[in-house]
Amino acid sequence: GTWNYMAPEMIFQGSYDERVDVYALGLILYFMLELKAPEDRKIDFQQCPAAAMDLINKMIDNDPAKRITLDEALRHPFLQHHHK
Repeated sequence: GTWNYMAPEMIFQGSYDERVDVYALGLILYFMLELKAPEDRKIDFQQCPAAAMDLINKMIDNDPAKRITLDEALRHPFLQHHHK
């Protein structure tokens, strides 16, 4: 993967699990909604709806223990609203 999309634990700790994929998906979702890549891991919301911002922030939490799981993300109101 590209280091810009790698979760912090991949870079700094070396041990990781499937939560790194949630982190990367959060950054990809940000890119899709904002039409720009995050710069230096800084997220600057300008176009995202509030529900999307909430989901993305939960997906890219630097603490993997606090990061939303994929199942939780799929049940998030933002995705539920757009999956009808």
